[in-house]
Amino acid sequence: MIAKNNLEHYHGLPALTAEELESYHAIATLFGSRWILPVLDAIARKIYRPGDILTATEGISGTTLHRSLNRLEASDLICRKVRSTRPAHTEYKLTRRGAEWLEVLALIRNIVATQQPLPVCKL
Repeated sequence: MIAKNNLEHYHGLPALTAEELESYHAIATLFGSRWILPVLDAIARKIYRPGDILTATEGISGTTLHRSLNRLEASDLICRKVRSTRPAHTEYKLTRRGAEWLEVLALIRNIVATQQPLPVCKL
């Protein structure tokens, strides 16, 4: 829950600039994807390999996982590293920017854990 002093600070903010609004929409689009947060959450919990992320993220398909990984990498929230072991394998880790988003992710997880589920909005 947002503390009262945080709301007062928020209400004092000026309107978003065009540039800020564009960034706001980009963030909303990225995090509006159903699987982005669960995939980011798995990586934050130190599950780095795609096969392990697939297992840890119940209900996601391999194709959707790879699309999500590509979107997170393109947004500079994770980075991909190909390990030259035998056999070679790929790992994904948080970037500095991705680590900054962990605080937001932690807030979302707390809300999900402590509140009733939101109703699904069907248009």
